[in-house]
Amino acid sequence: DGRLGRDSGQSTFERHAALIGDRRLSLPANASVRTQIVRRLQHDYGNQYVQRLVKHAMQPRVKATRRDNQTSVASINGLVFRQFGAETLPIIPNELKSSVDVRSLSNEELHDRHELIKQTLSQFNESTEETVLLEEQERRAGVEVEIRSEWDAHPSIQSHFRQPELESYRQLRPLYQARGIQNPAEYLDNNIVQVTFFGNSTPAHTDMSAPLQAAENALSGQGINPVIHNYWAFVPRLTASGNLSNHAEGRAVDINRQGNPHIRNQHEIRVIRAVTGVDLGMQQGANVMRQASQTFQSTFSQQWVDQQTQQLQQLQAQANPSQAVQQQIEQLEQLIDSISRRRQALNGYAQRGFFNIQQSLVDALVNAGFSWGGQWQHSKDFMHFEL
Repeated sequence: DGRLGRDSGQSTFERHAALIGDRRLSLPANASVRTQIVRRLQHDYGNQYVQRLVKHAMQPRVKATRRDNQTSVASINGLVFRQFGAETLPIIPNELKSSVDVRSLSNEELHDRHELIKQTLSQFNESTEETVLLEEQERRAGVEVEIRSEWDAHPSIQSHFRQPELESYRQLRPLYQARGIQNPAEYLDNNIVQVTFFGNSTPAHTDMSAPLQAAENALSGQGINPVIHNYWAFVPRLTASGNLSNHAEGRAVDINRQGNPHIRNQHEIRVIRAVTGVDLGMQQGANVMRQASQTFQSTFSQQWVDQQTQQLQQLQAQANPSQAVQQQIEQLEQLIDSISRRRQALNGYAQRGFFNIQQSLVDALVNAGFSWGGQWQHSKDFMHFEL
């Protein structure tokens, strides 16, 4: 009608379209605000105008400030409403002063317009939801095309991923990208090479070649040929905490895994501390930890466990135990519980020890620039060396 030409110049129309296009207005919590906005536009400009807005809707900027528990002011692209409890009173900007106050309408007129507004908003919401869904589907399809393209272009790295290989790559890819590696397949294809160490070979990052060679040269110069049972670097996988492992970049190597485990379980650390007096949950010297490994092998057995159980039973039998005895009872209960939880792993440590890698090998690798997991603060990964 005539009002469109008079009151809704292009800038006003664009502001209204941005307002209608705000996806936040489709939230249930904003239903009343949404209704009042569309009711205002419907009343002042007509249904055809609102339909045009719906078609032309775009994302707006919305700012809101809280004044107190009774009153809030929201500035939405030039339209300002002040809310008192459940009643919304429009404060008309200069360009809309000729419009009619909605409070002058009868209840029947308000009801009719309310139903029309609900229908219009329903159509708008459905259209918006469909658009969002299509955009998400298109985004995922685009990502999948990228993944497939990367994967197919670099077949040499595929066998390194756990089965199903492509799915494993798909899951790890965002974690590589978080490290700045946007195309992991290409990066790995360009950087993973075979690296040898005393005749043992493993796929690893090319940066591992020089320090491993330096360590080998240092040991050979001393006439030392270390015993290496197993040796492996590149494995695309996560750590126990769900982060991308340095093995996934080939920048870490595990040597002689059996007999040099990663001890991080607090129950295991508690039992080892009780048996040896050494807390692997704290930094310790290599000689101290090696002696603790030997002590655990010679001490931990069923007989030792039975002794702890008997001691606990004797303390529990006391009629009026002191506070110190109660504390000792609690510690023994925790110890026996930890043994029960981790008995299989503890038996393995008693059989093989937990720190058997040669000290000369550890020293050579650390001097060549590797960080050793045996020097970690809260856990000990004796087999692990990384750049």
